[in-house]
Amino acid sequence: MHNVLFKQLQEEHQQVKQILLKTLEAPEGSRKNLLEELKLNLLPHMEGEEKAFYPVLSKKTEARQPSLEALEEHHVSKMVLKEIENTPFSSEIFLAKCKVLNDLLNHHIDEEEHEIFELTRKNISEQAAGEIYNNYLNQRDDYRGRLAA
Repeated sequence: MHNVLFKQLQEEHQQVKQILLKTLEAPEGSRKNLLEELKLNLLPHMEGEEKAFYPVLSKKTEARQPSLEALEEHHVSKMVLKEIENTPFSSEIFLAKCKVLNDLLNHHIDEEEHEIFELTRKNISEQAAGEIYNNYLNQRDDYRGRLAA
């Protein structure tokens, strides 16, 4: 089940990266829709990880500090995203903030897909990974539903 969980997270990471790249290259008129698409993909993903994945992993001594750092990276990413929402789409600052968010997320994704996934393989059983996966999907989908409402 590790691989199923990791594959799901990696696919979602790629979606978010693509949306951010499109946003950085988009004309001003397309930015609002892309920002909404980013929020609809990024926020539920982070919520699922925060409620289903990191609480389990952080109970393992070896994974505690990296898990806490990942949660802080989520927190900072949400703050930057909120600032982006409050910045005029025509502003140069809008693109600068998007670039910072892109850098933050690329760093986070790289650490997660390498360090965190490896810690998960070492510290979380296949059965527990399956439970995390199912809980993750439930948390993500629940949050996505609340966002879309």
